[in-house]
Amino acid sequence: MDDTRFFNNSPVDIYIQISRGDEIIDRTKLMPGGVLAFRAPESANFYPPSTEFRAEFSTSPLSQNDPNTIGIAFLPRSNDIFTVSQTFNRELTVTETRAASDAAGIDPVGRVPCFVAGTSISTHGGPFAVERMAVGDMVVTQAGEFRPIRWIGSRHYRGLSAPAADRPVRVRANAIADGVPCRDLLVSPDHALFVDGLLAAAGHLVNGTSITRGEAMADLTYWHIELDSHDLLLAENMPAESFLASPGVRAGFDAVQTSDAGSAPKAYAMRAGLGPELAALRGRLARRATAAREASDLGPVRAWLDRCLIGADDVLHMGGWAQDVTRPNVPVCLDLVVDGAIVAFTVANELRADLAAAGMGDGSHGFDLGVDVRLSPGMSHVVEVRRSADGALVCAKQIDAAGAWTPLLAA
Repeated sequence: MDDTRFFNNSPVDIYIQISRGDEIIDRTKLMPGGVLAFRAPESANFYPPSTEFRAEFSTSPLSQNDPNTIGIAFLPRSNDIFTVSQTFNRELTVTETRAASDAAGIDPVGRVPCFVAGTSISTHGGPFAVERMAVGDMVVTQAGEFRPIRWIGSRHYRGLSAPAADRPVRVRANAIADGVPCRDLLVSPDHALFVDGLLAAAGHLVNGTSITRGEAMADLTYWHIELDSHDLLLAENMPAESFLASPGVRAGFDAVQTSDAGSAPKAYAMRAGLGPELAALRGRLARRATAAREASDLGPVRAWLDRCLIGADDVLHMGGWAQDVTRPNVPVCLDLVVDGAIVAFTVANELRADLAAAGMGDGSHGFDLGVDVRLSPGMSHVVEVRRSADGALVCAKQIDAAGAWTPLLAA
C-alpha cells in the first residue's frame, strides 16, 4: 500500500486513529494545517491484503468505538488524500480527493519548500527553532531587514513513512563557505538556497559528501514560513527562501488562510535550472568538499544501467542501481550525463527487492527517472552515470543510429 495522506484544514486539533479489525495500528494528533502520511506496516500480521484499514477522526483523543468519532475513511486505495475541514455550521467533515488530483496540479503537499523541525531561523530576538515560531514573529532576512511572519504550516510523516522522494537534503556545516551554514541544515529537496547569486533547489546541489540526500528520519516534520512576499531567511546562517505559495498549494495546510487562488506571487529571483551556471556552482561546492575530506572517504562504486529507452513521449527513461562498496548503506548521489552534458541529478536510494535478494543491504540502491532531453534520431548518443562527489564514471550505455543500446561500462 502506498502513502495515504491526511490534511487538517480545520482550525482545531484532529485526532486520528487507524485500525485493522480489532487491532489499533496508529494513533496521532494532527495540528491545524498539519499533514500526516500513513503507510501500512509490512508485516505478515496484516494479511490478507484485501482487509481494509479504518481511519477514524475526532476532536478529542479516540478510543476504540469512540462515540465522538466525526468521520470514518476506509483504506487502502493507493495514494488517497483525505482532507478534514470545518464547515460554516461548525461541523467537521472528512472529504476524499483521489490521486488524480495530482495531475491537475492541486496536490496540496506537492514539492514545496520547507525546513525540518529543529532548524534555527534568525529572528529579531536571536535564533529560534522553526517549530517554536508564531505568526507575527519578526525574522531577519539576508538583507538585514526585520519582517513579520504571515503564515506557518507543517506536514508530518509518522515513523519512517516519508517516501524517498520526500526525504530531506542535509547541507553540512561549512559546506557553502566558512560558517555557512553554521550547523547542519536540513530542508526539503525543492527548498531553494541562495548561493553565489543563484537561487538553486537544495536537491540540485547534492554531491554525496558535503550535501547529501536520502537518509531516513523517524517522525519527520517539515515547517513552512511565509512572509508577505517571497524573501530570503537565514536558516543556520544560510540564506534560504521563505515559503512561496503557488495557486492552491497552501490550501492543503491551512484552510483558515485567505485563498491563494489566482496568479502566483512574485518570486525573489528566478531559480537556476540545469545549465552552465548551476554546473559551475556544483563544481565549486564539490571542490570545497574534496579539499575538506580524506580521499579514503569515497570507495569504489558498483553500478548498472538496467534500463535506457526513449518513450512515446520522447523522454529518455533511465533506471538502474549504484552502491558504494566501502559505505554500502550510504546512498550514492549521481549525475546523469548525455553526450557530455549533465542533464539531471538523482540519488540511488529506491528500494528494489532484487537487490535485497542479492544481498545488497536492504536493497535501497535503485534509481528510476525520466529525463526531459531529446536525442536526435538516426545518430549515436552516449548516456553516462557519474558519481556527483568526484565525477567518477560508474556505468554507461550507447545508442546507435539504428536505436540499439549497448553497455559501455559497468563498475
